[in-house]
Amino acid sequence: MKIETAAASNNTDGEAPELRRASSMGQMHNQIQALCDGEGGVGARLSANSTERQGELGELLSAEEAREAARKSFAEAANAVKSDCDAKTKELSILDGEPEMQMEALESLAQKHQESTLMEPAEVSSTQCEELGVVINPYTPETIFTLRSQWEEVREFFFFKFFLLLNFFLLQELLSSSSTRRYGIPFF
Repeated sequence: MKIETAAASNNTDGEAPELRRASSMGQMHNQIQALCDGEGGVGARLSANSTERQGELGELLSAEEAREAARKSFAEAANAVKSDCDAKTKELSILDGEPEMQMEALESLAQKHQESTLMEPAEVSSTQCEELGVVINPYTPETIFTLRSQWEEVREFFFFKFFLLLNFFLLQELLSSSSTRRYGIPFF
C-alpha cells in the first residue's frame, strides 16, 4: 500500500506513472529517430563510416592474407632446399668405394646440383615476402641468406671431395711412376 501511495503522490496530472514513463519513452524514441533520419543525420553518418571502415578492414585482411600466403610459400620452398642440401651432404659424406667409382658418382651428383632449379622458388618467394613487408616467418627459421649459404656449402663440399679424389689419383700416379721408384723418393 505504501508503494501505491508514493506513486500516487508523484502523480500530478492524474496519470498513472507507467503511462507517463511510456509517454516520455515514446517522445525520446521519436527524438532519437529524428536525429538518425535524414541525410545529415547521425544514422546516415554512422552508416557511411561503417561502410568505409568495412572497406578498410577488407583491404587490411586481403593484405594480411597475401603476406600469409607468401610466408607459407617461402617456408615450403625453404624446407625443400634445406632437405635437398641435407640429403646431398649426407650422400657426399658416405660416398665410398673405388676412387674411380667415387669420382663418377661425385661428377653425377655435382652435375645434378648445378642443374637444379630448387633455389628458384625460394628466391621468388623471398622477393615476394620482401615486397609485401614480411619480416618474420613463423613457418621456418630459414631466410634466403641461410639457404644461399647452405647451397654454396654443398657446392664447396663437392669441390672438396673432388680435390681429395684428384689428389689421390695424382699421388697414385706419382707413386707408380718409374722416376719415383728409380730415385726412391720417400713419402710420409
